[in-house]
Amino acid sequence: MYFLLGYVVCGYLNNTFVFTTDKLLVINPNFPFTKVVTYKLNQIENIEIYRSLCIQGIGWIFFQSGNYVTITIGGDRFRYYCGSLCVDTFDEDITEKTMDDFHYALKERKIPAQFRL
Repeated sequence: MYFLLGYVVCGYLNNTFVFTTDKLLVINPNFPFTKVVTYKLNQIENIEIYRSLCIQGIGWIFFQSGNYVTITIGGDRFRYYCGSLCVDTFDEDITEKTMDDFHYALKERKIPAQFRL
């Protein structure tokens, strides 16, 4: 039961982020939560990179951090948890980048971002 619950928790809380020239992709590769959400960079108003102490408190049972990214577009906020992503990674398999690199990449693209991990 622990492993099944662990898979569900880790699968749901495991999103990654990828930049293309004009888009930000949010990817969850884990079945049954598999999805790819695309945001145009010029529509993003703000991105917040934070840590949820509540999720972190629950997640420690499954070795998950409480990190999340909130994307604001047109006043709507979209939150994506990054449970297994710590400060040293944001894009686990596609590139070898860090959360700091993600923050600086946002600045290079002139997207306002708050980074509080």
